[in-house]
Formats: sequence, C-alpha cells, structure tokens
Amino acid sequence: MDDRLSTPVSLAARIRSLSSFLPSGGALPEEVWSARHRFLVGLTWLHALVIALIGPIFGFSWELSIGAILQDNTVLHTFAEGLIVALFAFLGGWRVGSRKLRATLVGFGLMSSSAIFVHLSGGYIEFHFHFFVMLVFIALYQDWVPYLLSVVYVALHHGVVGILWPEGVYNHPAAINAPWTWAGIHAFFVLWSCVGSAIAWRFNEIAFARTKLILDCAGEGIFGLDQDGKVTFINPAAESMLRLGPSASIGKHLGQILRHNSADSADIAAEAEPILAPLRDGNSRSSSDEFFWRNDGTCFPVDYTSTAMIEREELTGVVTTFRDVTERHLREQDLQFSEAKFRALAETANDAIISADGQGNIIYFNQAAERAFGYTESDIAGKPITLLMPRRSQDACRHGLKRFLASGKSSVIGKTVDLTAMRKDGSEFAIEMSLASWKANRQTFFTSIIRDVTERKQAQDALTQKAAELAFSNKELEQFAYVASHDLQEPLRMVASYTTLLAKRYKGKLDTDADEFIGFAVDGAKRMQGLIQDLLAYSRVGTRGKDLAPTDCETVLADSLQALKFAIQDASATVTHDELPTVVADETQLGQLFQNLIGNALKYRNSKAPVIHFGARRDRESWIFSVHDNGIGIDLQYADRIFVIFQRLHTREEYPGTGIGLAVCKKIVERHGGRIWLDSELSKGSTFYFSIPV
Repeated sequence: MDDRLSTPVSLAARIRSLSSFLPSGGALPEEVWSARHRFLVGLTWLHALVIALIGPIFGFSWELSIGAILQDNTVLHTFAEGLIVALFAFLGGWRVGSRKLRATLVGFGLMSSSAIFVHLSGGYIEFHFHFFVMLVFIALYQDWVPYLLSVVYVALHHGVVGILWPEGVYNHPAAINAPWTWAGIHAFFVLWSCVGSAIAWRFNEIAFARTKLILDCAGEGIFGLDQDGKVTFINPAAESMLRLGPSASIGKHLGQILRHNSADSADIAAEAEPILAPLRDGNSRSSSDEFFWRNDGTCFPVDYTSTAMIEREELTGVVTTFRDVTERHLREQDLQFSEAKFRALAETANDAIISADGQGNIIYFNQAAERAFGYTESDIAGKPITLLMPRRSQDACRHGLKRFLASGKSSVIGKTVDLTAMRKDGSEFAIEMSLASWKANRQTFFTSIIRDVTERKQAQDALTQKAAELAFSNKELEQFAYVASHDLQEPLRMVASYTTLLAKRYKGKLDTDADEFIGFAVDGAKRMQGLIQDLLAYSRVGTRGKDLAPTDCETVLADSLQALKFAIQDASATVTHDELPTVVADETQLGQLFQNLIGNALKYRNSKAPVIHFGARRDRESWIFSVHDNGIGIDLQYADRIFVIFQRLHTREEYPGTGIGLAVCKKIVERHGGRIWLDSELSKGSTFYFSIPV
C-alpha cells in the first residue's frame, strides 16, 4: 500500500484512539446530577457567607456610605462581594433553565469567590490555588460547558487582569515584575488540574456507563431505595414491569410505586414490608411467588431479593431485584391441570395404565392395573415392571430396554401387540399392550396401556372354530348341490325324452286332456333341466372359478354382446358403453356377470325399444361399473330381495326365468372382493352397479 495513503488513516486512527480518553460530558443521570448540584449550590452559598463575614471578623471599617461599597477594607465592601456570590448561588439553585445554564451559574459563583479571596487577601499566592480546587469541584458536573467557561474565567483573571494590573492579582515583586512568567506558571497548574479532572471524569463516566448498561440490559427488575425507603435508581425492566414512566419514580417512596401481597394473596402492612426489612437489621430478604401490585390495579407474581447496601460499614439503603414469574405460574398451572386431567382419565380408565422410569421401575399404577394384576400401587411402586410378565419373558424385556436406552433414540411408540402377562398369584392371562416413551429432565420414561383380552381371545377362538365348521359345512353343501344337480340330470333327461316322444307320437290320437297333460309334463321337465343348470352355475362360482388375472373388460363385453346378438336383434335394442378398463378378474365369470345383467335389461323391457348403456368410472381403490336401462324398473323396497336365490318379483307367465341369475351375479362380484347394488324407479328404468377392486 502507498505510504501517502496509509499515513492519514493511521493518524485518524490515533486521533480517534486519543479522543476515547476524553469524557463526553452531560451524561450524568438526573438523580446523580441533582445530588451533586445541590452540594455545589450549598458550597456556593457557603462561600458567599464566608466572604460576607470577612469584614466583621477581621475588623474592617463599618463605614456605611455609598463609596464604602467600592472601598477596600470596609464591611460594606465584603458584604457586597458576598452578595455577588450569593446571587450566582440563588440563580443556579433556582429550578428554571437547563442543566448547563444552572451549572454555569454555580461555576461563575465559585470562580468569583476564588477571585474575591485573591482580591481580599491582597494577592497572596496561596489563595490562587483556590481556583484550582474550585475547578475540581465544578468537574463534578461532568459537563464541558460550565467547566470550560470556568477555565476561561481563570485564564481571563490570571492572563488579562494579571498582566494588565499585576498589583491587583499578585502581592510580591517577582510576579509584578514578570507577569507573563507567572501567568504561564498558573496556566501550567490549571492545565494539569484540568487533565486530572478529565481523567477522573472519564473514569467516572466509564463506571456510570457500565453500571447503566448492566441495569438497562438486565432482564430482571432492579431498583434502589435510600434509608427513607425512597427510590434512588430504577432500571428500564423494573419500570416496564411496574408500568412506570422513565425516571418518574425517582424520589418516590416504595409504597407509591407498588403494593405487595404475600404468596397466599394476603395484604402486607407498610410497617412490615419485607423489602424494607434490610434497613432495620441489615439482613437480606428473598421470597418466591409473592405479588406486586401496580398503580393501575393489576398484579403479577414475582420472585425477589432485597439486599442491604453497606457503605463504609454503614447501612445506606437497599437494592431490590425481582423477576416476573407469570410464565412459570402459567406453566405450573398447565402442568397441574394436565396432571389432574391425566389422573382423572387414568383412574377412570378400564384399561391398565402403567408408567416406569428408565431402569424399568414402576412409578405409576392405576386402579385398573390393580384390578388386572392383583397388586396395589403401594405394593408395586418402585418394583421392576418385569414382575408383571411370565418368567420366560423377563430377560428379553430387560435386554430390550437396555438396547433402546443405548441407541439414544428420542422416542418409541409401539403398535398394539398381543402378549402374555402374569398376575400376583402367578396366573397368566392374554393382554393387548401399546407402549410409548417420553422424556422429562433428560430422563426417559415409559408408559404402557394394557387390556385384558382373555374373553376376546376365547370369543375369537370360538368364532374361528365356528368359521371353520361353517366353511366345511358350506363346502359339503356346495358339493352336495353339485352332485345332486348332476345326478338328477340323467333321470330327468330320460323323463324329458320320453315325454317329448309321447307328445310327438300320440299328439291328436288321444283325447284333448291327454295332449294337455303330456304338454305339462314336457314343460315341467324342461324347466327342471333349466333350474338344475342354473343351480350348477351358482354352485360353480365359488368352487370351479379360475384364478384372478388381468382381464380386458372391452373384450369380455364384446364376447357377451356376441352371445346375446339374437336377443338384442329380437328386442331391437341399442347397447352403448364407455371405454372400459382392465381389471384383475376371472374372465369367464366376468363374462357371465356382464351377460346376466344385459340379459336382464333385455328381458324386463316395456313397450319401448330397450336402450342399454354399460358404464365404468374410477373411485379411489375400485372400478365402479354400471348397467343402465329404460325398462320397467323395480320398487326399491324389494332391492335386496332380487339378489336372493329363487326370489322373483314377477310370475313365469309375465317374465320367464328361475330367479337365480342375479344371485349368481352377486356371488361373482363378492368373489372378486366387490359389492353389487341397485338404483331404480318403477316405469323409469334401472341401473345396476357393481365394484371391482383395482
């Protein structure tokens, strides 16, 4: 870097470093400034009194003429000079004007008293040091304006007056003969007096700044009281919590800024105020969960400490620190409410609720647990939770607990599992248990909810046995239906064949009744054959079905329509369909389902030409198929009946059939994991819906 550029920067840095040693001035807190100002005003009055009494004390002339006021060695002259200093004391002590103006007036009063002492002494060199002492006192204001004006006063007195009229300032020939030299000597002492004052001033500022920073940054409320219980200082946190204006409480008695209640909300008498107790015996006081009342009528809970201030082994006041513990109270109330709610729920629960610490020792045991295990809470508290398990399971439980704690995991919420527990008497019983872990104060705890499922297990076992028996019975029934239907076909075919042969060979050769009887026999045999075929189809749905596989519904519908081609043409029907999906199904049974539903729509038509629409839409995890027609419709009060085997709503003369077709449809849909239902209105058509899982 260029030296020409670095030099100014370095010089500026040095200047800033040196300027940091100079006091800023005007930063004294109001209460501190006021105390110092009162002292300096009093000092000025003292000088005025001393000057006024010099004449009488030293036997000056009591001449009372106008000229005596300006004449040295007269009482009237010293009295007039004392009045000058008193005037500055009066104006400076008057609470009008700014701090700088009032401090400047006091400074002029003290400097004037120094000049008067020099004048009245006849210029004795010892009295010149009074100026330097007064400069030190004026530095107590820590304000540059009155201080520099006082320095200017000294410079004018010793410089201008001392050089122009040395006889009025000095009383010895050396100073009178060389006034410039003596002015320089005095200037040297003034300079070092200023340096010393500035250094003390700066240290004082730093101490005040640090104290103020600590008080301002403190989260706790802090205030100080003098021996009379009046506020000497208070930090912003305390003002905020007590809702006081900035510095509005300075000088006020404690009782004027807050009222105090004990932890049980009882009023505390003023004479028994514990915050002020250290003023009586010097011992600190601390308390928790008491209440401070603000002037606006609101209160808040606090923890506080009141400590005696000791200066030079004398008690001078107290310092009180306090903390608003409203949040803690709310948390404690929430905790108490949560605990009460938990206990209310836990003690009224029908399930056993047990909590254990990280070592597996029981810390809570509700009444349901007492009933289930036979222990009382006092019996089992602090005992290992493994006591509630069969001995064969206890080691596994202990090892599992150690593994979990060693893993460092924050929580475990287990699914409900079926286990075996052991009562106090050693008997075992089946339970259903869920487990969760939780943390408090960096410790791990466990809570389990346990339900005795002995009765449910017994019921499940009984139900499983019944289901197995029912499945076996259904299988036997289906096998019987199939065998019976199959074995009936052979004699039935023989009956049908011979009755048909009789009808053909003897038609017209017998009387009319014989022809009618033979016709009844032929018709009955054919209907019996159809019924047996439908029963076989119904029984095969659950026993002869193919494995489910991806099946293109478009192809299945096309095959079904081809099989119904002549029926569609005969009814002059119109059949339309949506784009159909591929589903997992038994292709043969799906075709039978489509054919039965479309065949029904063709069969149960009215005078209008049938219009049939085959639809499909996706609904979450299923495909919903629909077959809509414009036929005769169905009264919905019979909607469930039509899916029951052999249930018919019309006579065979009105509409032929066996009453098995829709029952077969229902069985096919249920085999595929779906359901079938109907929406219809008489004379306005029907819509059959069925679902096939995706």
